[in-house]
Amino acid sequence: MASLNQSPLLTLDALSSCGVVLPTEARAALDTSLTLKARELGVQAFLLWGKFTTSSGRDYYIARAYNGTKRVEGKVIVNPGNKFYYSTDCAEWLDLEPVDGKLGELCGLIDGACMIDTSVRDMQSGVVPASRAST
Repeated sequence: MASLNQSPLLTLDALSSCGVVLPTEARAALDTSLTLKARELGVQAFLLWGKFTTSSGRDYYIARAYNGTKRVEGKVIVNPGNKFYYSTDCAEWLDLEPVDGKLGELCGLIDGACMIDTSVRDMQSGVVPASRAST
């Protein structure tokens, strides 16, 4: 079985000719933070998954903790520890909570870009008020 390429900088170098380029600060932070987070979590790898660019100019980097898979009765099962994280500075990584069933159904209804002011939240429910969100 082939092992995962755990060097994001080599992967980014290979993709740079296609226009996939990260700021120097982000590349430098990724070089150490992905390895340190993998050690902290005790997983096989902590891999850069992608980046979301917002209209406000703030970028969110997404990484995945990978802990391998196993076969149980012929089915491939993901080992515990596989989880997604996000960061705005590529140094401090925060948990990205999994989407539950109802929220997953609502997300399936989205067919275009969303524009939400995430700085305005209802303090009791943590939900962005409908009057402040547009699709």
